[in-house]
Amino acid sequence: MKKLLFTVFATVLMLSGCSNEEAATVSPDNTLVALSVSSVSFPAVKTKATTSLSGGSIGVFLGSANGYTAINNVQYTYSAGAWTKTSGGDIYLGSSAASVCAYYPYSASVTNSSSVSLQSQIYTSAADLCYAPYITNLKNSAQNAAFVMSHAYSRITFTITRDATYTGTCNITDISLTNSGLKTLATFNITNGTYTTGTNGSVSFNPSISSIASGANTSTSVLLVPVTGLTGNIDLAFTIDGASFSTSIPVSTAGLATLSAGINYKINVTIKYTSLTNNSVSTTDWNTQTAISGGDIK
Repeated sequence: MKKLLFTVFATVLMLSGCSNEEAATVSPDNTLVALSVSSVSFPAVKTKATTSLSGGSIGVFLGSANGYTAINNVQYTYSAGAWTKTSGGDIYLGSSAASVCAYYPYSASVTNSSSVSLQSQIYTSAADLCYAPYITNLKNSAQNAAFVMSHAYSRITFTITRDATYTGTCNITDISLTNSGLKTLATFNITNGTYTTGTNGSVSFNPSISSIASGANTSTSVLLVPVTGLTGNIDLAFTIDGASFSTSIPVSTAGLATLSAGINYKINVTIKYTSLTNNSVSTTDWNTQTAISGGDIK
């Protein structure tokens, strides 16, 4: 009986040891799970609140870190209260941490997440590139991506008022900005939010303003490649009813030495009989305003 009990006990120990050895050598669960986009939002700089995006499409990139094969520019579209994949490759997550970044609005021309072309140009919603850098903790057990977008561009908005003394039709066909430090082109990396050295030059755009009623105003905006360390003046030139008007705004006193991404710099302009008066310059986030004094346009 004692011999039998000893044999059973030894057998239990052997089974227990085998079980522990197997547990130590079993690989983590590498079941592939599709990436899920749970939300896309934009933070408000001043209030710290977020605004959820509930329309349009984003482009998503999977990086090649931790053994993943890179997948480029997968389109996810918001519909019926959810983000679903609508074109491009399939992004599947295993047990290793994946790196995923995104941008908005989607464009089929964006094929390289580390080399996206930025061009200073008139503002349109389609040109207003926003991005969310790499999220690096996604895996099959945490597959929900919440992308928080930031603006890649800086922005200047001109609010143009026609004074009662002005007698023309107020047809504005060109606005240009000149400073040796302004950039017309640059390359942007959406994975980490960095810019490469771009091309310097004047930025011109046609606001296509056919007329402004006496006492009324209208607005137009330009997207600019962000820059730091501007010196001297930003020279502004307007073509109004075929005539040229210009001024120089000192960057140091107008708060324009740095044109930061996500900041909207607002310049208020009044068109008078013989000149334009620059009433103020404002440095703001994309939505709110704080006034800073400016100079005159003649």
